[in-house]
Amino acid sequence: MQTKFTLNSLFRFWTRHLGFFMAFILSSALVMAQPYVNGTLSTGATSSNNIAAPAGFTWSEVQNPNTNAGFGASITNNFKVGDNFVVPPGLTWNISSMVFYGYQTGYAGATSPFTTVRVAIHSGSITGPIVFGDQTTNRFASSANSNVYRIFNATPGTTRIIWSITANTSVSLTAGTYWIEYATDVTGGANHFLPGKTVVGQATQPGNNAQQSNAGVWAPLTDAGGPQDMPFIINYTSGAAVPCSGTPAPGNTVSTIPTGCAGTPFTLSPQNATTGTGVTYFYQTSPTGAAGTFTNIPGATNSSYSSTVTSTAFYQVLVTCGGVTTASTPVQVSLTPVTQCYCASTATSNADEDIFNVTVGTLNSSSTCATTAPGPGSVRNLYSNYTSGTGAPTAPNLIQGLNAPFSVQIGTCGGNYGNSVAIFIDLNQNGLFTDAGERVYVSP
Repeated sequence: MQTKFTLNSLFRFWTRHLGFFMAFILSSALVMAQPYVNGTLSTGATSSNNIAAPAGFTWSEVQNPNTNAGFGASITNNFKVGDNFVVPPGLTWNISSMVFYGYQTGYAGATSPFTTVRVAIHSGSITGPIVFGDQTTNRFASSANSNVYRIFNATPGTTRIIWSITANTSVSLTAGTYWIEYATDVTGGANHFLPGKTVVGQATQPGNNAQQSNAGVWAPLTDAGGPQDMPFIINYTSGAAVPCSGTPAPGNTVSTIPTGCAGTPFTLSPQNATTGTGVTYFYQTSPTGAAGTFTNIPGATNSSYSSTVTSTAFYQVLVTCGGVTTASTPVQVSLTPVTQCYCASTATSNADEDIFNVTVGTLNSSSTCATTAPGPGSVRNLYSNYTSGTGAPTAPNLIQGLNAPFSVQIGTCGGNYGNSVAIFIDLNQNGLFTDAGERVYVSP
């Protein structure tokens, strides 16, 4: 099993002066230069179909049933990737640099095409408070040929040279779980990719949990074999952990969303991280946000807190260091009105049959195969959300328990298949059409 691991560089020195020798041992116990390696890339000099790599190179071969040679983390295309690491209890890592890996398919230059790398480190989770960096500063230090070619399974080739990308990341971190989010760019912002961690004979490994952000939305990084991890190196020296000191200054309470439909997940964190050991957290909630109305959320004692939207509420976190407690500035997370939370209604095909007219109550809306229905989310014809949007017909008012005449006309725009019509009404107005009794009509 491939795990995340640390390589220690051990040094021994001999001296005739016992006092100096003992002093060196005490000092080296506090500070040791070493790299943290988050997984491997090279799978050896011979591919799975027995093709040797060019002299001085090895392969990084995608393992079946995986199909992705690399993942998008292009700044130009608004992609990022993220992965986690842990600073062990009782230690502080004084980080000097980080090394990432990427390739640009078909690039044949003698020097690396990579020119930009942006790095941010979060505490606790990928959406937790940022303790270092941002996604605007270029921290590029250097880039070099790793002497590894990225290849698909049993498909050797030399069009994907993997380049190491070193970033300047001067920061000290105390014990805890951290997440790195990073993105890269090459000259001209051309397409490029970052290869995932690769282990011979394994498509995924326990503990793989990398994430990818597409336009700010984070999701698990997966391939056909399952969850994936990203390879990177952290260069650091370690020393004894330092207790927190002074008055905490958490700043604002930060929420990943300002509003959401019922059941939407969100994560809270303080705007500013409090460094050092001995820091405690208590998240609180209030229906009004007024002073004196906040109550503790049971079990919410980590540096960040994740929940789902159930009602409009205010949140804050009490951060304590050395007996001194400071409350963050509260944030409101609102429950989105139910009329804005209905699922998107779109056609899955534009080539077969379509709805040409719907008439019920005051609503009478028609279309043809060539027209697009008004309102957001429509692909064509009457597949649309009529609750909002410029030009959208107004949904009729109906009274539960009373008959409401209606008609639905369907026809062909190409193919001709059997059809059925169903009508759903959100009787309890909870944003769902899946509750019992809410399918009020279905045709043969």
